[in-house]
Amino acid sequence: MMRKLFAHLVVPTVAGPMIAALLAHACVGLFSRYWYDDFITSAILRDKGFFGAQHYWYLNWSGCFSYNIATSLAELAGPSVVPFLPLAALVVWVAATAWAIQPVVELLPELSH
Repeated sequence: MMRKLFAHLVVPTVAGPMIAALLAHACVGLFSRYWYDDFITSAILRDKGFFGAQHYWYLNWSGCFSYNIATSLAELAGPSVVPFLPLAALVVWVAATAWAIQPVVELLPELSH
């Protein structure tokens, strides 16, 4: 009885503000636009192609290789996708977190007895 009451009251009370904060970040992301370095990376992508841009950034930039691949893939879609990237990142982040904690949540009923 007490456990059901706890689940019905505490979970929405804690999850509500967390979801509201994530939605606020996603809404603010709708106002994202290209900035100076975005034009540089897109120019390199336009001039050298996808694999040429990866080679260029491998030789001329820091060791952020996955960043360069993700940036190039996003820039292939064009600047119209930029406002939706924060929302996409939050969705992937929340889904990955839910997937990662699922085994822990499945163990919780066994721990409470």
